[in-house]
Amino acid sequence: IIFSFGIILILSGIAFKLSAAPFHMWTPDVYEGSPSSVTTILVTLPKLAALTVLINLLFKPFIGQVEVWQPIIIIISVLSMAVGSISALKQENLKRLFAFSTIANIGYVLIGLACVNEDAVQSSLLYIFVYTFGALGVFSFIMMLRRDDTQLVNISDISGMSKLNPILSLFIAILLLSMAGIPPFGGFFAKLYIFSAAIESDLLFLAISGVIFSVVSAYYYLKIIKAIYLDEVVEDIASNLDKKQYLIIAFTSLLMLTFIFYADELIRFINFIYI
Repeated sequence: IIFSFGIILILSGIAFKLSAAPFHMWTPDVYEGSPSSVTTILVTLPKLAALTVLINLLFKPFIGQVEVWQPIIIIISVLSMAVGSISALKQENLKRLFAFSTIANIGYVLIGLACVNEDAVQSSLLYIFVYTFGALGVFSFIMMLRRDDTQLVNISDISGMSKLNPILSLFIAILLLSMAGIPPFGGFFAKLYIFSAAIESDLLFLAISGVIFSVVSAYYYLKIIKAIYLDEVVEDIASNLDKKQYLIIAFTSLLMLTFIFYADELIRFINFIYI
């Protein structure tokens, strides 16, 4: 009993670091209140590190205690997808919206761990890699949104941006469609691997939950694209673009667009680091 309680405490601590529900309370406020450069770091490297630690704990020292931690991972996964996807629907602040998006995406990642097999774990690693690159591009874009030395963080601030900067708008649309899981972008294939692993592991309800919340999350990604392409221009925000951030956005969007061509190499790389 004491050992099982210890596992629960360890999982709670790592879930807090991953921004997984119900340990996610800090995430929206910290993402919104931190400078965009700090938020960009929070949404990328720590998530990769925490997931790596969790995998090594569950599948090495705790592999004999699957009956203890598997139900916990399943509950956290479903809660994260539900809380993240539903809470993001009403957000108008971009940083808070993507904070809840992060919570939802961690839920998808945990589906692979709940399957308790090597292929599913590799699918989780593939997903976190794809999501990290997408998030890097999106938060680089948010860092660029300034007017008169003031950070712009609301969806309304980017209304009609496609009329002012069509190339940047196209890059952002690719990143958002990838996060929404729309083919043929990288996010679609990452989710496909995760859901396929769940079905093969007889966790059909997890796969169904993932598909449902993916459809829900598509709404707020498309809402941003709608603001960029269909709403009227508020004011020019694209006059002083940072070239380094622009290159990051271009690079990450092209990665999402061409994922199908290098997917095998990335999977082999993940197999190498996992083994």
